[in-house]
Amino acid sequence: PPPPPPALPPVPPQWPPGSPGTLCVNYTLANTNTTEVYCVVPPEFRPTTNGVAITFVESNDILPLALLLLPMATLGLFCVRKVSFHKAADAGTTADFPEPSPAAPKMLKTAEAPPAPVTTLTEEAAEPQPTIFTVPAECLPVAEIPKSEHFGAQEQANLVNHMNRLLQHEAAVLALPIEPWSDAVLTAISEGQLLGRMLATIDPDALDVRALNTAAPGGILTPEAKLQNQTLLVNAAASVGAAVPAIHQTQLLYAPDNKQVALNQAWNLVQHGLLAKINVLAHPELKPLLEGGKQSQVTAEALLARFLNKQVEEYLSQHPQDRRRLPPNLKIDDKLEGDLTV
Repeated sequence: PPPPPPALPPVPPQWPPGSPGTLCVNYTLANTNTTEVYCVVPPEFRPTTNGVAITFVESNDILPLALLLLPMATLGLFCVRKVSFHKAADAGTTADFPEPSPAAPKMLKTAEAPPAPVTTLTEEAAEPQPTIFTVPAECLPVAEIPKSEHFGAQEQANLVNHMNRLLQHEAAVLALPIEPWSDAVLTAISEGQLLGRMLATIDPDALDVRALNTAAPGGILTPEAKLQNQTLLVNAAASVGAAVPAIHQTQLLYAPDNKQVALNQAWNLVQHGLLAKINVLAHPELKPLLEGGKQSQVTAEALLARFLNKQVEEYLSQHPQDRRRLPPNLKIDDKLEGDLTV
């Protein structure tokens, strides 16, 4: 270990004015000009290479002000450039000190020195600018929803109510329920966890919830963590055919600015959850509806539409009197489009 620093001489309570020896200190305060101070101190106080004890004594009121400068390299606000000690009998000694580092305690000054302007070193840090993510040129154009497929207020409320029921086990994490008649769902989507946890609930094989970034209790995710969650969601949804075509993860990150894209992505996940189990493997009784095709060639919507049409035809064959109550040539198409309430 390095040897301990030499002990400094004790500071007497006072020295009479005119004690032999004069200490000349050239010092610099931050953002000010160099000022020279002359003080009367005992002659044994000499500068050293590691530091110097400077005792300022006013000749009028004999008020000692002890300043301990150890080491000089750590000085920042009070910058000692040169310390010269002159005795009455000899030429004296001069010590040059290194450049100061930025951090240093505020040092005292003598009454002889003119008051320097106070400089505030710690200013309020400017608020950090929010991180803005843009869509790379190679990903353009991004998803756009035709006006004919826009969600109305009632449809949006129905969708949000279904999401609240589906994710009630995640109520503590996602701050559910979400108000169905407002755009609060868009803010929830932009936070980066709602749709990811929804897909993990609907289809655990598509997305493992443990892969999602989560915030500490009472905290929020960083923009980068939110974007990672949205990217994971988009890729997982695309792997099961539930992604909005040409959607980019930033459209979900900024869901309030991409309302219809975000709502359609949420609906695609709900639709995937409702139709994923409609297949001949889970329901062998649907195999006759393939009509010579393969399972991979018939969508779940087509199977459901064919099942509904078959049930309607069987009912009408047994109750022909009810046919007049239905529109002529009633048939549900394979995309489940049309009025299913007739």
